[in-house]
Amino acid sequence: MKAQNSFDGIRADGSPAAYSFETNYDGKDCAVTGAGMPGGADTIALKRINSHKVEATLKRGGKEIGKSESEVSKGLSPNDSPLLLRDTAAQEIYALDAELP
Repeated sequence: MKAQNSFDGIRADGSPAAYSFETNYDGKDCAVTGAGMPGGADTIALKRINSHKVEATLKRGGKEIGKSESEVSKGLSPNDSPLLLRDTAAQEIYALDAELP
């Protein structure tokens, strides 16, 4: 089952980021369309590690330029408790913690 992923926003340097890709979460490279992907990546490979964690490998011109892991540590429950997502990368120094209502 392919999943469509789309991102639209502003990067820390003020430049726009609008890109998308489709993936099966099988670790195979998927083409990225648009602009603003971290590191200028033109492909991404997503691999599901477990039910709560996904590993991403970013490539530009076939060469690996970065890796990250995203993990959901708390899911939405019937009492509307928030979803907590932790995203970290080794190559581009960033960490994102997002708590969604």
